[in-house]
Amino acid sequence: MLLIDDQIPLLSNVFASVDTVRTFDGRALTRDDLIRYRATALFVRSTTRVDRALLEGTRVSFVASATSGTDHVDVDALADLGITFASAHGSNANAVAEYVVTAVLYDGIDCANATVGVVGYGAVGTLVARYIERLGARVIIYDPVRLAYDGGLQDRHVEFNELLRTADIITFHPSLHHDEPFPSYHMLNADNASLIRDDVLVINTSRGEVCTAKAIDILLARPNGRLVLDVWPGEPLPLPAHVSGCLIATPHVAGYTINAKEQGAMDVATAYIHLMGLSMNLLDTFAAAADESDLPWDADALAELLLERRPIDLDAEAFAKAYLASPTVGTFDAARKKYPLRAETLHA
Repeated sequence: MLLIDDQIPLLSNVFASVDTVRTFDGRALTRDDLIRYRATALFVRSTTRVDRALLEGTRVSFVASATSGTDHVDVDALADLGITFASAHGSNANAVAEYVVTAVLYDGIDCANATVGVVGYGAVGTLVARYIERLGARVIIYDPVRLAYDGGLQDRHVEFNELLRTADIITFHPSLHHDEPFPSYHMLNADNASLIRDDVLVINTSRGEVCTAKAIDILLARPNGRLVLDVWPGEPLPLPAHVSGCLIATPHVAGYTINAKEQGAMDVATAYIHLMGLSMNLLDTFAAAADESDLPWDADALAELLLERRPIDLDAEAFAKAYLASPTVGTFDAARKKYPLRAETLHA
């Protein structure tokens, strides 16, 4: 049997002819469920913690996460248990980059005269930089791990504290890790958050634990500062004061678009098909990429278009209203599950 998170689109239909399929609530899955249903393959999203405690003693031989990040998966434990693992790295990168660009344009800052600090220059960070440069911004980067093997970053790479002090917009896109000497866990904290000027727009769409709760408090205390958060310290139970204080506050949905979810599903489906030696054509099942050839790259026109197609300002109002009325895990998860999926507009 294949167990598939109920928030992964189309996958149940794709594999219905291959094996018995059962869907599940990602935050409610237990080891007993895997044993009871004699599951051999497990397809998850980020709400399911996948580790030895969940999998040991089960029949599962394949795990896939239809997400770009994998910090919810103990990949070492899977390797020890002989379980094949696949992810959808980069599948939602364009969706997240589009969210960031939309937030920047909604804020109204003049990109042509702004310095944008991109923290983490992976799949998302590179797209954010590419799009924001098309709007006339100067981009500086902090990614010491990538700098070690990508000499092309040298001219734009700065130390983290320098980026915090000099950027007009700061946007976070590192993977979450504890690896020394450059851990991203709690990289923005009470010791360095005060380096950020009063008038800087700060955006985090990576992982909540990249920033400490105290750092968020410091950022929100700035009289002229603006904060856009899609991920949260303490997620899925962010502090109500953090939610209410943001310019844009959303429940970890920056990567939620039709294109991103279907690409994630296609990536993990392809991995399973290859592993099992199946002969299946997925190209007609999933959505085509967006086409940006005729997009207006004037800031005002693009802002109007993006906010019409994906009104993250209205999304934020709806989330804040629901969460502040009932600040619970259930409210947060319900907002994610009910989030309206739209097609992407930008495309690299």
